[in-house]
Amino acid sequence: MASPLFPFIVAFCIGTLLSHWTQTPNPSLLLAGTGLLFCSWLLFLLQANPTIFTIAALTTFTSLGLSWASIYDCSFGPHHLRTLIRTGQLDLTQPCRVKGICTRSEIQNQIGEQFDLDISSLENRRFIYLTSGRVRLALFYKTETTKPDQNSGTTRDALPAFSMEHASSALINPGDLIEVLVSLKKARNFNDPGQFDYVSYLERQEIYLVGTVKSELLITKIASNQGPWHQRTVQRIRMYLLAELDKWPSSFEEGTGALKALLLGTKQGLSPQLEEDFQATGIYHVLVVSGQHVAIIAAVFLGILRLFSLPPLFSLTVTGSGLIFYCLLTESQPSIVRATLMTLFFLLTLHSDRDRNLLNSLSLSGLALLIIDPLWLYDPGFQLSYLAVLAIALVGVPLVRLITQPYRQALHNLQEPSFDAYFPPRLADLRISLRLNLDKWNQTRIRRSLKLGKVVVLWPILILLYLTDILLISAGVQALFIVLMILYFHRVSLVSVVLNILVIPLVGVIVPLGFLSLILVISIPALSHYFIIGCQFLTGLLLNLARHFADPMWGNIRVATPPTWVVLVYLGSLALLVWRLFAGNPAVIIPFSPHRSVALQLGTPKEKSGFGRRGLNYRWILVFFFAALTGLSLLVFQPFPPRGLLGRLEMTILDVHLGDSVFLQFPDNATMLIDGGGLPAQGFGGGFSDERFDIGERVVSPFLWSKGIKKIHTVVLTHAHHDHLSGLNSVIKNFKVDQLWIGKNPPTAEYLNFMKNAIMAGIQIRSFRAGCETPFHGATISFINPEKGQFVGTMPSNNDSLAFRLRYMRRSFLLTGDLERKIEYRLLDQSYPLDSDVLKVAHHGSRSSTTPEFLAKVNPAMAVISTAQSDFLGHPHIEVLKRLDERHVQIYRTDLNGAIVISTGGRDLQVNCFLD
Repeated sequence: MASPLFPFIVAFCIGTLLSHWTQTPNPSLLLAGTGLLFCSWLLFLLQANPTIFTIAALTTFTSLGLSWASIYDCSFGPHHLRTLIRTGQLDLTQPCRVKGICTRSEIQNQIGEQFDLDISSLENRRFIYLTSGRVRLALFYKTETTKPDQNSGTTRDALPAFSMEHASSALINPGDLIEVLVSLKKARNFNDPGQFDYVSYLERQEIYLVGTVKSELLITKIASNQGPWHQRTVQRIRMYLLAELDKWPSSFEEGTGALKALLLGTKQGLSPQLEEDFQATGIYHVLVVSGQHVAIIAAVFLGILRLFSLPPLFSLTVTGSGLIFYCLLTESQPSIVRATLMTLFFLLTLHSDRDRNLLNSLSLSGLALLIIDPLWLYDPGFQLSYLAVLAIALVGVPLVRLITQPYRQALHNLQEPSFDAYFPPRLADLRISLRLNLDKWNQTRIRRSLKLGKVVVLWPILILLYLTDILLISAGVQALFIVLMILYFHRVSLVSVVLNILVIPLVGVIVPLGFLSLILVISIPALSHYFIIGCQFLTGLLLNLARHFADPMWGNIRVATPPTWVVLVYLGSLALLVWRLFAGNPAVIIPFSPHRSVALQLGTPKEKSGFGRRGLNYRWILVFFFAALTGLSLLVFQPFPPRGLLGRLEMTILDVHLGDSVFLQFPDNATMLIDGGGLPAQGFGGGFSDERFDIGERVVSPFLWSKGIKKIHTVVLTHAHHDHLSGLNSVIKNFKVDQLWIGKNPPTAEYLNFMKNAIMAGIQIRSFRAGCETPFHGATISFINPEKGQFVGTMPSNNDSLAFRLRYMRRSFLLTGDLERKIEYRLLDQSYPLDSDVLKVAHHGSRSSTTPEFLAKVNPAMAVISTAQSDFLGHPHIEVLKRLDERHVQIYRTDLNGAIVISTGGRDLQVNCFLD
């Protein structure tokens, strides 16, 4: 077997996936699998039957995968932070005094710093926990104070406040032992269908709690230079290199941010628009330190060491050490760890002169990571990186061997006519033609000395073959990648296959040139200027490529989540196509030189016209090719209706934390989105809440795509407050929208920008006032606010809200936006129908709304509240909850229930919650 380890890692992964549904005790599974393996080994020794042994070994690895997740859980002691959280022993309702060593620190957008602590103790008013684990804290700088003296070396003194204008070096450095008073909490996901599991992502980095430090005065530095010396040394080198990059010309600020991402894996300097351009073109992978960067670093090390003709073992050792250092320098990001492990295993095969099989290296590194933490299997980055290498090994490399390798081999020993007989006629003719051209160009002594023939004749062919290799490998990777890009990122870039031909070699030059520039800045500053200019030019070229091809005219489209059967049809057809193309082609050894032999896929002499295709059945190849092409077309264009309950009206109140967003799907699959959320995700992972977090792009749109939505018939903006409006900008960009319904809003800059985007998108805009009534796909919508002639101030107001009652047969829903008691009292004096089965509680449950009189007039059976956990505004207020409870109204809250789905067929009401 060419890749004996690959089937076993697949069996282990299958077992890990099945572990969620098995009820068998894990020790029994492990014992049964081990016993089966031992018995099969005995049978193999007695009967020499490898089939029995292989089946038993696969069964054993499946059993190991089934039991390993529980074994991993048992590896955490009773006092570990993870165990304390899951068993509910920690009291996080009060501020905690945390003591620990800083392992990572990074300045965020010059407004503060984010640092990770390996804690040793956690104390609140009642308990002291001696524990271990990691927390991530965010510290915002103050503007009115001065920078502390970092070299003062004071012990157990509170840190002075830090000035923003000096925010080029962090207050907390790796290796600092500190004590900090902070309110800790568990990170929280957006609990809607189709969302990224951010909590699990943090846990895979061993981060279990997050928090925000309110002031530098709450931090006490106890000692410096603590923890592993190599970890803090590498971290300080990293911070020094980032500071040096910041000193590059300010006119190149965007390019400097891209260089930080390319070289050191930090994306803090990237603008949201630049990230969007790289994502749209399908080349975002170059901005994320990954296997490509590891391959570049390894190639540079091996190339330099080979120039000095150093012993192979020394070269491989130095290369491996350099990769480990680079892994630490990039903060051991998961993608780099995976690539480094894979490369180290590959270097070991080079040293031991074993089979240099890419699948074996992939399998060894994957198994090592999954044994350390089996939950990596569910990580999108893990899947993307390993499937990329798998696509290269199973599709890209075979395509290269089938298409370009014969031509490349035909160029070897071109001056030896005796080798022509080993090639089919077309390649033999090519060799003869090239040989004649070489002789023509080498007629004079000067041309022979300059090797002009090789430059003019051979180099263009070699360059063309190299570019073709990149195209084939890129096509092979994209053939498999496109499924994950759709499932996780809902993007398809038709230009990415060709664009990677330009980008991959460009990054292959930028990365070593960037590190060389940094080394020269430190050692020979006068010489570094020219290298910096070259690095800036190439990085600028990369950014211009991303900007130019990001336009949708180049085939960069957003797509919904496809049905499962479409994914299976495409992947199955692709697997069968690969199997029929590359299975059963034997290799023939051709002695190109006395000391070198090369394997080629050749047919027998009678089959040379079908070079490299012996035994192929073109009929089945065409069948599988068109099946894969059909599956790909269905993946991209998806001619399917949205997924929903046909014949029922379905209302989903989304969990957007601090904000509102309600999605309605009507019985005929017509759709309506009311508001799009928009407040930054305060406390979302303990990071910094700024405009970079787009709730419309990262929360609302993924939910819509998960339902197969490609078009929204109507978008409703209740009012122009940020927590209702901002998310809609991404929604109208990502989806085709027919109509936009608005009320009466003041002309703020944000509102005018949104209206401009809507007009440019060709959306029909309709304005409604109280008293208007309109039918909508089997339902009737009656508007109750704003009043005609109602005064609108210069800034958005809660009372501007476009509120309405939706009636479908015998059931009705009242959606009130953020209306306050003033409007509620006015509505009580009007003749508008207010009685409803479901009330969307106004203003997130604030006590300024939902008065007892209004609640009595509506008389709902259910009430839904859109709010966030630990809402600093105190929503929902205890008085509102008490009013609802007194009227025996069933209460649903997005902070406790996640997304809330209420559906009706016109008579009944059914409720389903995401977290239930």
